[in-house]
Amino acid sequence: MYRARPVRFGLICAAAASLVTLLGPAAYATTAAHPKPTVAFLGDSYTAGTGDPQYWRTTSKLMCWDALNFGRSGTGYVNPGKKAVYGVFGQRVENIVEAHPSIVIVQGSFNDKKTTDVEPAAHAVLEELRERLPSAEIFAMSPVYRPKKDSTALVNANTAAVHKAATEVGVPFIDARTFIKVDPSLYRRDLLHPNAKGHLALGKKLAAVLPKRLNAC
Repeated sequence: MYRARPVRFGLICAAAASLVTLLGPAAYATTAAHPKPTVAFLGDSYTAGTGDPQYWRTTSKLMCWDALNFGRSGTGYVNPGKKAVYGVFGQRVENIVEAHPSIVIVQGSFNDKKTTDVEPAAHAVLEELRERLPSAEIFAMSPVYRPKKDSTALVNANTAAVHKAATEVGVPFIDARTFIKVDPSLYRRDLLHPNAKGHLALGKKLAAVLPKRLNAC
């Protein structure tokens, strides 16, 4: 089995607003007795990185988190990507559990073209994370709209599937479809992946909708 080598990231930051359902511990305090929370990001190329400062780095900076990156390009809930060794999201759950994060954010995925299979696969991933990390807070995050032609229907279908799975499992869902404006100036030439400005916008928006109590600054 592929063993992920997560990227650890932690910086000092400022506060964010809350628009997401509140679950779990009352607060996170950054002190000697209570260090920064470890947060695992599971996702596709948006999380893995597209040559630009990734959104999760911005979010982690604003929330004062120590972050672990479990993103792999081309993958999704049902798509293992071109490099089969990466595997689908579910194949990285074991690595995440071993890291003992207090928060997990599952992002995506636009790569799942067979949308009818997304809901059961997402349900399985989110349910396993809930069962194996009972003290952690789990969030499911949708893919985002992109300037690439004919991408809207696919994003909507995947969003609906992941939303349904998250609701069934009892995991807060983050609708990120409009977190980046559908503006080519915020994307790379492929019109699929955000550039530095796009990643910055996505990271700031994500931090803004997360519960304030998760901010460890």
